[in-house]
Amino acid sequence: MRSSIRELARAIYFSEGEVDLYSLHISYRLSPAEILYAARFFAKVGLADFDGVHFVLHRGAREWLFKRRHRFFLEEERPWSIEERLGLDPSQPYLPDVGRVDRQFFYRKLRGPEGAVIG
Repeated sequence: MRSSIRELARAIYFSEGEVDLYSLHISYRLSPAEILYAARFFAKVGLADFDGVHFVLHRGAREWLFKRRHRFFLEEERPWSIEERLGLDPSQPYLPDVGRVDRQFFYRKLRGPEGAVIG
């Protein structure tokens, strides 16, 4: 479900009979096309009348949303909650590519900062 429909549903639920669509645009930073899509969705369902600027709610709009609250407010796919491991499998052995190892790095570590052999 689009976020614009969710945000308009939230605005409808907490409103007192009318929703100003421009304030919805300012508050949630939704594009006019997204607001229009959500307004047409709720008008098509029969929840409100849409005159272009204001969204006038019908009687029982809050109750209609409350009955479907799981669909609008709770049920959401959360791709960030599914743990996906990218990269190496920790149960498999790992061997680095020895050709890419900087040998001078280890010689400098062995010699120390002044060039004296440590150890």
